Amino acid sequence: MKHFAYKVRQQVSYALFAAAGALVLTSTATKADDLDEAIEQMKASAEAPIIDRSIIIKRQPVRGVKLSPDGSMIAYQVLKGRHDEVWLHDVKTSERRKLLTSKEVNRISWSGDGQHLFVRTRQNVNVIKLEEGTLPQIVINLDSEKEEFYYGVDDKLPHAFFVSLKRDADNTYGLYRVFPDGRKEEFFRSEKQVADFLFIPNMGISLIKRNSAGLTSRILKVVDGEEIPFHTCEFRDPCQFISAPDGENAFYIQARLGGDFASLYKWNLDAGTTELVHADPKGTYDIDETILDGRNAEPFLVSYKDSYSTTYGLNDEAQSVVDDLTARIDENFYEIITDHAQRKWMLMGISATHSAPKFYLYDKETKSITRPLKPHLDEIYAEDPRLEDADIGARVAISYKVSDGMTQHGYVTLPRGVDPASVPLVVFPHGGPWARDYGAYKGQAAFLANRGYAVFEPAFRASRGYGYKYLISANRDFGKGRVHQDIMDGMEYVLSRGIGDRNRLAIAGHSFGGFSTVGALAYEPETFKVGFAGAPPVDLVAAVRFLTKRAKSDRELRRLARLEYLSADPDIEGQTEELYAKSPAAHAGKVIKPLYLWAGEKDDRVNILNVRDYALKQQEAGKPISLMVEPRAGHSPRKQLHREAYFYMLEKALHDHVGGRFQQETSVRLQKYLQKALVIDVNNVLSK
Repeated sequence: MKHFAYKVRQQVSYALFAAAGALVLTSTATKADDLDEAIEQMKASAEAPIIDRSIIIKRQPVRGVKLSPDGSMIAYQVLKGRHDEVWLHDVKTSERRKLLTSKEVNRISWSGDGQHLFVRTRQNVNVIKLEEGTLPQIVINLDSEKEEFYYGVDDKLPHAFFVSLKRDADNTYGLYRVFPDGRKEEFFRSEKQVADFLFIPNMGISLIKRNSAGLTSRILKVVDGEEIPFHTCEFRDPCQFISAPDGENAFYIQARLGGDFASLYKWNLDAGTTELVHADPKGTYDIDETILDGRNAEPFLVSYKDSYSTTYGLNDEAQSVVDDLTARIDENFYEIITDHAQRKWMLMGISATHSAPKFYLYDKETKSITRPLKPHLDEIYAEDPRLEDADIGARVAISYKVSDGMTQHGYVTLPRGVDPASVPLVVFPHGGPWARDYGAYKGQAAFLANRGYAVFEPAFRASRGYGYKYLISANRDFGKGRVHQDIMDGMEYVLSRGIGDRNRLAIAGHSFGGFSTVGALAYEPETFKVGFAGAPPVDLVAAVRFLTKRAKSDRELRRLARLEYLSADPDIEGQTEELYAKSPAAHAGKVIKPLYLWAGEKDDRVNILNVRDYALKQQEAGKPISLMVEPRAGHSPRKQLHREAYFYMLEKALHDHVGGRFQQETSVRLQKYLQKALVIDVNNVLSK
């Protein structure tokens, strides 16, 4: 069963290198009057109050919402301080009760009959029998260091779930069906780990997917324990198993199968043929999710993350419900789940300008719509306030052509109560670079809009979700190259639309966004007044070599292979010099405007030594540089205090150099932390 994963993070959640109210516009190719309307509404709106940064950067407390198979119960997770709570809501009586408190709940899953909840924590899987007073019991411990993991529930047996376990005696991996009493049934063992699997019940066989350490994945047919090659998925193809319907010699898969866009296919095993079930009607986006009929494992809904969200019914009845439900909500970014029989539909709506999602329950028979979790959410947010629509402004999807004629996409977030043409513009490239931004709430953009900035988030070439051609169109031209030009072209488009003061431009980002920031200050020394870069890989060659030394598992080797394929391979003759020549480090001497850097001491993707070395050399050269280092952080700050310090430095940098609003008040605790974490402070971050 699918649940609301809330994949679009509302806080500091970055893609990895290597690896009167708010206005939401729905056009995938935004028309001139759409953006103009947003501008006029922001001019006419009241200016937003300055919201305390500690409120803006808080993590979303409610997640993992999941509807029971019969639609009678809703299970969900609540972050409470340093712990996660698992709650159960009775749809009929509206009663709720807390089932579990744990240090970390990664995932909750309903059993097939709705009588048990399986709770995956950091170290184990617990079972909760849904009887009043029943305590959670540990079913099995999992060691992530041995690459043991939880797959999910067994749709065929009502109480079971699947795990992968490693046997130390012979270093083999076993797939197990596990029952609530801890009993295990092994149904497959091999020398290599299985990434995914699918039973074909009508044929008595299974399909397994195995990722290599390189760029390909293999699908194998398992017959009487023997592995038979079936299909090879190249790097371009996600090849994600969806389901194998009862009574058919076929299965569904999300894949490209030689095409540009990931789509839904049906694969007939008898005939060896594939049938396209659904692809994006706009011809622009990869498929995101397929939602199944719980009674027969047949797909009946498909969804796309386009400019916002679009869901299509695969039959007339499903489409009718989608139309009715989405017409009655305010949010254009949403996710849908249903019970097994589609009598109850649950939708999570995520506003572009409100940090708290809303949960709607739709009854297909009565066509009534309610918000069953609202009373509990109101209590949570009363104690733990969140941004409201009036605190931010407008977030608008845009499309535009860059200088070589390619159509690209992005988002603009505008502040309230001011003329967008008069405010500073912050260019905010995403991480990855094989990632993307979405039309939902984004904490960084919301924070900056509240401080009076217009924010531009470009989907430069190499962004994912727009098809394979879009993904690879960067053609390894990162650094001082085509991708940088995309960012600049997009910025020029935004400026041409009357958004941003050309004399007050800033750039900021994390990971690859940080790389883009450091590079932009060097490649465009007179354009931007200031740059803020989190975890920036300043040297492409050094970044790849760092990952090469660390990569040990198949997963890490696979990430490295993708990085080398898409951006940089220093082992290719002559490429080392070319890669370094395009990197920000090679152009460090051209930087003349203030640069602010953040780095995590335990970052396993960007070498802290490279960031330190770059900052020290800039300091020695008399450049305006500041460096904050968090000794306990990895690739991004996680703890509340560290995140607050991160956003404080971003806010201070922009305020000092392009003139946005600034929250002067800081706690004694934050001030003491900043004094320790700022190892270089030429730019006077600590001064008020």
